[in-house]
Amino acid sequence: MKLTQSLSDTAHNEAKCEVLSKHSTFERTRWRLLEVTTALFLSLIPSGNAVLAQITPDATLGDESSTIQRNVLINGLPSDQIDGGAIRGTNLFHSFLEFNVTTGQGAYFTNPAEIKNIFSRVTGDHPSNIFGTLGVLGDANLLLLNPNGIIFGQTASLDLKGSFLATTANSVDFADGTQFNASSPQTSPLLTVNVPVGLGFGTTSGEILVQGSNLRMSPGKTLTLVGGNVTLQGGNLIAPAGRVELGSIAGSDFVNLTSIPKGWDLDYRGVQNFQDIQLSQGTSVNTSGEGGGAIQVQGRNVTLDGGSRLLSNTLGSQPGEGIQINAIESVQITGLGTYVADAIPFAFGDFDPFELRNGIFTLSEGSGKAGDITINTRQFTATNGAFVASYTFKSGRAGDLTLNVSDAVNLSATGIFTLAGQEATGEEGNLLAIDTAQLVMEDNAIISTTTFGSRQGGNLRIFASDSIDLISATPLTLDNGVSLQTAIVANTIGDGNSGNALISTQRLTLQNGAVIQAGTAGGGLGGSLVVNATESVRLTGSALNGTFPSSLDVSTISSGQGGNLEITTGNLVIEDGAGLLVASSGDASGMAGKIDVVANSISLDRGTITAAAEGNEGGNITLQSQNLQLRNQSQITATAELGSQGGNIVIDTDTLVALENSDITANAPQGSGGRITVNAQAIFGTEFREALTSESDITAFGKTPELSGIVELNTPDVNVQGDLNQLNANFIDTEQAIASSCLARRNVEQGSFTVTGTGGLPQNPYEAISGQYQLSTVQGLQPLPQQQASSPIPNPSSPPPTSWKLGDPIQEAQGMTVTRDGRIIVGTMPQLVATAQPQDLICNSSVQATEN
Repeated sequence: MKLTQSLSDTAHNEAKCEVLSKHSTFERTRWRLLEVTTALFLSLIPSGNAVLAQITPDATLGDESSTIQRNVLINGLPSDQIDGGAIRGTNLFHSFLEFNVTTGQGAYFTNPAEIKNIFSRVTGDHPSNIFGTLGVLGDANLLLLNPNGIIFGQTASLDLKGSFLATTANSVDFADGTQFNASSPQTSPLLTVNVPVGLGFGTTSGEILVQGSNLRMSPGKTLTLVGGNVTLQGGNLIAPAGRVELGSIAGSDFVNLTSIPKGWDLDYRGVQNFQDIQLSQGTSVNTSGEGGGAIQVQGRNVTLDGGSRLLSNTLGSQPGEGIQINAIESVQITGLGTYVADAIPFAFGDFDPFELRNGIFTLSEGSGKAGDITINTRQFTATNGAFVASYTFKSGRAGDLTLNVSDAVNLSATGIFTLAGQEATGEEGNLLAIDTAQLVMEDNAIISTTTFGSRQGGNLRIFASDSIDLISATPLTLDNGVSLQTAIVANTIGDGNSGNALISTQRLTLQNGAVIQAGTAGGGLGGSLVVNATESVRLTGSALNGTFPSSLDVSTISSGQGGNLEITTGNLVIEDGAGLLVASSGDASGMAGKIDVVANSISLDRGTITAAAEGNEGGNITLQSQNLQLRNQSQITATAELGSQGGNIVIDTDTLVALENSDITANAPQGSGGRITVNAQAIFGTEFREALTSESDITAFGKTPELSGIVELNTPDVNVQGDLNQLNANFIDTEQAIASSCLARRNVEQGSFTVTGTGGLPQNPYEAISGQYQLSTVQGLQPLPQQQASSPIPNPSSPPPTSWKLGDPIQEAQGMTVTRDGRIIVGTMPQLVATAQPQDLICNSSVQATEN
């Protein structure tokens, strides 16, 4: 039995009612009253009530209003079939007072042959509750517009061949300037044949809520949810090889909308105000397919927790489109606290990609490249077992992973990976790039570009304009021997070459066993690790009693050759067991790499710089600094333990200080010693020796004396080391520093005035320089008042005193007097006679004043 529907044309614009074509006029009137009464009652029910109004068209489209056929069986479901609407070119417009789909029911739009896009708006005051199946009987795209909000319940589903866009915007805007407006439907201009170009939001935007729904699109299509706050509480959003768009707009903004073969692409560049997007309770957003689809998330704060994930796997030869998150304030990913269990598959390079949870993932299981992952935000936080990873299993390369974070990246018990699995082949690597102000990693967090097979490892680049801090917890050793500790890694475990790592910041700090590494544990070559830190590099401490020292490490533990380590910084500090390492260790037959350091100062306090090899030649070390200090058994070594020849060490510095059994060695116990060259202005505390002692040594011995290496210590001819003397606690003998004054006597030789002391120097180097005496400016001496004057000492040869002023020639002093208030006055005799009391005159004896 077919159901038809028409609009009432009365002045009061009554709610539309359904007419049963074969019933009497009485029946039609009864149904009309029932529909009006029901509509009025349901309009008073708040949103979220279990009793919902169904689909109720409004009267805004006049004769072209929608019509509803109730209880039509479609795809096995009793459904509302939505007919009618206003057709303009390839666009079909519907307008509703209420739009809800109840549990176990369907709502299907008919799709005339020429229609490509179906636009439906809700002009009433309530959200749309989709608890059943929403579909289109054809290939058209469907757009649902309700400014009051849209809720997808646990039993909601989609049955579409085209794309779907659900939005709480006020209007859909078209290229000719017209709008399909839900908030002001009566003032909307004529409908248009043009394509949509954007979504216009009012002052407030309703929420979009997904409550455990399974919303699945047809392959290659787009699922878009854009509104106010977007909250996904469990469920699945699936668009195989298609697109998923999640956007959160605060209001009074415009989002650009572009038609693409997969549906729609949204552009938020003109938006000023965003709201929040949250995925929780194991929500999964998945665009995996023949070519991995795209996921775009745009909001203010974006949160993934409770095992939620964004996933896009490339299953064939087409490249993946990747995942992009743009959050004005923050992105926060929180795992389920299963970091160790979830990290084991990554450590072995073998896991089921569809079982990944707690994070953001793009993977390649075919020849197509995995999609890129890009996150743009102000604050990025990943904790408690969350992951961000791009991975390849086959010949396709892993995607690039980029974090652009203006303020801070905080990682705790989490992993960020770009990986090539055991069966991965090919030559091209990938890029893991982080640009931020501060990077903080702790509790065994990992950033890694690692290859397990023959593939080239990915490159790693981290720029932090302020600081990078790595703080490790107790390391965890997994079954394959891989240790889990706070680390930045660009490694190869197989025959592939390791990638390179570039670290650039002002201050780099590694503590408690944290590591930055570009090594190899297979046949591949180790990568290069380049560190540029304008202020300082500080490595301190170790974990498990020194088993895991904090280190910058470019080592090999197999047949691959070790890489190179380059450091440029203001101050390099290595202490408490930490070190620089380019060693070849274990059963390795590969050669060690080289270390190049350029720094204003280098300080080792129980620290190490090692370019050693167990089974091959030692590596090379070059250090350039103004000051190089080694204390407490620190080591600089290019020793070859079992190899043929020790390495080379070149040190260019102003001063070299090595104390407390700190050594510089290029030894080869089973071969020829290496070469050590030191160019310094001064060397303290160490010297060349033929063997190691309990003192601080410089050695390059070989298996036999004939195989000893070469040590060159190049310093200026002046050797200040032998001129050092122990200073006395007191600089002068205070008993002899003060002499008694005397009265002048005739025919007695005139006295002298002597100041002895340190010239203002302090008694130790840690005190400031300061003088004992304060000097006044040169000035003329004025005679004492007459009543205070005493009879001067006769001196017929002295000329009468004259008044001196600035600019006059300075006469050589002939004597001095000490005033009763402790001042010392030096002048010519006539001046002194004219100004001094007789008892003030000091003469004859040598008078000494001390200066401390």
